[in-house]
Amino acid sequence: QFKPGTPSQVLPAALSTGQTLSVPVTFAPSAVGTIGGEINVTLSDGTTIPFSLAGTGQAATGLLTVNQSLVSLGGTTVGSELSGSATFSNAGATPVTITAIHPPNPPFSASGLPSVDESIPPGGSVTVTLAFDPTSTGVFNSTLEIDSSGGNAILGVSGSAGAPGHLQITSESNDFGSVAVGTTATKSFTITNTGGTTVTISKSKPPFGGEFAAQTRLDEGTTIAPGASVSEVVSFTPTAPGSAGDAWVINSNDDTGLQQVEFTGTGVLSLGALPTPTPIFPGITAPSPALVLRLPELSPHSLTRATIGDARFSFTSNAAFAVKFTLARVEAGRLVGSHCSRVTQRDRHRAECTRYVTVASFIYDGHAGVNRFLLSAHFKLAKLASGTYRLTAGTVPPLNASTPISVQFRIGAGTRKARRQY
Repeated sequence: QFKPGTPSQVLPAALSTGQTLSVPVTFAPSAVGTIGGEINVTLSDGTTIPFSLAGTGQAATGLLTVNQSLVSLGGTTVGSELSGSATFSNAGATPVTITAIHPPNPPFSASGLPSVDESIPPGGSVTVTLAFDPTSTGVFNSTLEIDSSGGNAILGVSGSAGAPGHLQITSESNDFGSVAVGTTATKSFTITNTGGTTVTISKSKPPFGGEFAAQTRLDEGTTIAPGASVSEVVSFTPTAPGSAGDAWVINSNDDTGLQQVEFTGTGVLSLGALPTPTPIFPGITAPSPALVLRLPELSPHSLTRATIGDARFSFTSNAAFAVKFTLARVEAGRLVGSHCSRVTQRDRHRAECTRYVTVASFIYDGHAGVNRFLLSAHFKLAKLASGTYRLTAGTVPPLNASTPISVQFRIGAGTRKARRQY
């Protein structure tokens, strides 16, 4: 539709600096509307230079056109609004007069429309704004028609609406419980879009710089489609004993607004982290850093078969532990292989050893600080014979493979003073 004419110089033409060559171009449109084209000029070195051409084809008389056949406004949630636009133009050589307007049906609307009897000159145009404001879910379609003396222009319009996005977090409260100082525990939570439209995360502020830390990323701008889920992981590494807390703050364009995922935990000392306790008696320190076991308070001041039931034992603990106590009778034995066995006539020639014969055991729920108990509350002591006994204490379950601690004491047959042995 673009036709070049005869150049101002015969080709091939040699041009000196400052010289020009012109080529006339004729435009003969075969259709109404904007038409583009191109003329290529080839130089002696093989280089091609393109020249772009454009023109608008006009009808001989007024002609109303629209720049697109359909405006798709996309999808949104019920109660929200989307908008778009379209342009109606006079592509003819004479004015057109608007004779009727047929607006789109709800939930669509149009603004900026020309009025009936309004005239649009040749090359003139009107831009119309289209709005989509759904009040229910579904897919919607309609048309906008403008009639004129230069023909009718019809524009399709479409949009869809769904239920608002809804982020459901499982769970919003996460308690790590007791975690040993210097160790790490992790917990996860899940975010699910149970609504009807895609949700975009607009704010994501995870725990940072403290004892709680995010191990995964939830970037702002992340989208979660209906029915989809994302999971996030947070760690807790206590640096000192005591309670701690933090939160992951999340916001989006769903119907819930700002949400906080809470994290709590308590740092506790493990056996390996507990300080060494004060010696029980001068020069003697309990072998376990968690428990300190003491002999009876000697009230009464002697331990006999009759009074052992009234003697109070005590222990101190740096934390709350379940403690298993085992009472064993201390006896002489003979070493048979690696085992200390009961003395028999046959084994009297073997090396002597000490054997411990368990009488009974019980579990005591200890608290931090001083704990006191009566053996008679946990052991049947009526059948205890005179002799030496060992009371052993160990945490349940054993922490850091610690060795249980113990004390030995003697039960006399009469009223002589109790003798402490270690």
